[in-house]
Amino acid sequence: MPVMLKKYLTLLLVSWTLLNLLTILNHTPLPSPLQGSAPMTSLYVITPTYTRAAQRAELTRVSQALAGLANVTWIVVEDSQHFTEKVTELLSRVSIQSVQLLGAMPPEQKNLQWKKQP
Repeated sequence: MPVMLKKYLTLLLVSWTLLNLLTILNHTPLPSPLQGSAPMTSLYVITPTYTRAAQRAELTRVSQALAGLANVTWIVVEDSQHFTEKVTELLSRVSIQSVQLLGAMPPEQKNLQWKKQP
């Protein structure tokens, strides 16, 4: 996929996500594309993460930001072969509904050249 297309799709996804978050924060329901004009009632936030020094602090900030929203399900996907204790412990403490999944990156994709380019 060409680099410009990737950048465009990323920008489009970020813009759509921000629009939805602003709509939720303003308490103005968006129409659901699956249900005609019925308002959206659930928000699913997917957070990919990997083990590092600042991981707990970053996930804590995300959980605090989501705690003020209604009908939120937080899906945390770890880049690991097993569940890490600090993520499991953090998710057990948060007041929002959460799901912990594993999605380890294949070893052959960990050191690709495109990741090293600015």
